[in-house]
Amino acid sequence: MIGLLSIPWTMTAELFPTEIRGLAHGVTISIAHIMMFVSIQCYRDVRDLLGGAYAVQWFFAAMALGGAVFVYVFLPETHGKKLADIEEYFKENSVYIRRKTSVQRTENGTTVGELVMITSKA
Repeated sequence: MIGLLSIPWTMTAELFPTEIRGLAHGVTISIAHIMMFVSIQCYRDVRDLLGGAYAVQWFFAAMALGGAVFVYVFLPETHGKKLADIEEYFKENSVYIRRKTSVQRTENGTTVGELVMITSKA
């Protein structure tokens, strides 16, 4: 609880756009609880697989270090920035697959959405 588990609770206020913030926050917290449940349930099996409790603790330490590196490399600093600036950053620096970007009208009046892949600028 004093490691990386507090990050989902604090990040969702800044990470998700306001249109989906409630749903995304619920999904994020649910995934965090599921991951915590799985890690507790598989402790004995991992202990037997790795050869003891010390090995399990080193494994979890390596996972926490990997998570810290991921956060340092991929998450932007948001201290002192406005929520609109943060949302704009993620709009410009995210990967969206099959996102509707424009709507075109055909001759008979129906609309056709153009599907494109937007790549990250970062």
